[in-house]
Amino acid sequence: MFWEDISTEFLECIARGITPIFLGTPAIYEYVERNVLLTRWRFETAEEMMATISTLSSPQGVLEHGTRVFMERQGNYFLSRLYWRQDPRLRALLLASAAQRQQRLQPLGKVDASPPVMEIVICVASTAHNRAARDIIRTTWGSEEHLHTGLGVVLVRVLFFLGQTDEASAEHSETGDIVLLPDLPENFASIWLKTAAILKFGADYFKGHAQPSHSGPGRLRFLIKCDDDAFLDIDAVAADIMASAPVGLLWGHVMALVEPNRNASDKYFVPHEVYPMQYYPPYARGMAYALSEDVVLPLGTALYEGHIDPFPYREDVSVGLYILELARSGRVRVVPHQRKDAMPLDFKEHCAGPQSSNPVLVMHRFEPATGPCLWKLVQERRREVAKGATRNADFCSCSRLARQAL
Repeated sequence: MFWEDISTEFLECIARGITPIFLGTPAIYEYVERNVLLTRWRFETAEEMMATISTLSSPQGVLEHGTRVFMERQGNYFLSRLYWRQDPRLRALLLASAAQRQQRLQPLGKVDASPPVMEIVICVASTAHNRAARDIIRTTWGSEEHLHTGLGVVLVRVLFFLGQTDEASAEHSETGDIVLLPDLPENFASIWLKTAAILKFGADYFKGHAQPSHSGPGRLRFLIKCDDDAFLDIDAVAADIMASAPVGLLWGHVMALVEPNRNASDKYFVPHEVYPMQYYPPYARGMAYALSEDVVLPLGTALYEGHIDPFPYREDVSVGLYILELARSGRVRVVPHQRKDAMPLDFKEHCAGPQSSNPVLVMHRFEPATGPCLWKLVQERRREVAKGATRNADFCSCSRLARQAL
């Protein structure tokens, strides 16, 4: 419960997916609206808030809604003052501070003691002829649907997006993890269409898999778009995203002040009449980037309804332009989360350079033969973390072994 402007506790509640109960102040309202937070309990007066808290505090209210106390520290001066003055509102603070609606109590059956805290839908842009790359992902970082982290279970769903061919249709029947895109030519010029399809799919997925109304704010949900030549350190990626902003997130190798390519002979050429501005807006490199659910929904919906203009050139830049267009109309607000240092453009070159000892989240253009080695390191680190140890995985050791084997 918060009675004044945004505090560290307020932000921590949001980051942990806990719905705050608050008496509205301009700063809090602005923060909530800017980040598209769906807060269940919002009040104009203290009396309204106390009436709702009284309901939540009743036996029936606890049975229907459940409560969860969040008061890890008393850094908020106002809360501390209430405590020491023995204010009559203290009981409500202790019972319903930053309350989160839990699953309703069931008289029969067991309630899941550890519901997922986060869900990541990973959409891999691939091509029909690149079955080997997909199989590497299926047997390594994309092989597990549940990740067990220190903060809870993370659901992971990996899907591959291909143009529809007989070969792709047969693979889809075999694996069930392919989204077929009819009439999509598999060439460089159509990559932006595949990305647009991924955004539309993400919006449909989040709408079609709505979270139960009794689960409060529910789990955090994100979409990752990546290429099939990227190896994700899935444990570290999930942890890093979980530690990022839960709303308005654009996570990845973020680029800024990039000038359009005006060389007519280059495949990245963009005519001045199509994009006359000097710089592109900020965007994340296409090897792998994550968007929070509140960003995916308006993007995918606007693309489906034709409310934003397509950019049939660079697919990663196109996403930045779509975000900019929606931001101008107030439909989305995004805060880029820069992970450039942990996402080298070429993993092999990274391992041959002076920064090879730096932690890496995404290994772009990794050598396919190193896939099992990279995955083994992820699993070994898991076992060490389970024992209380912490260390970075030396993924470049796999690249060195591959070179020695040549």
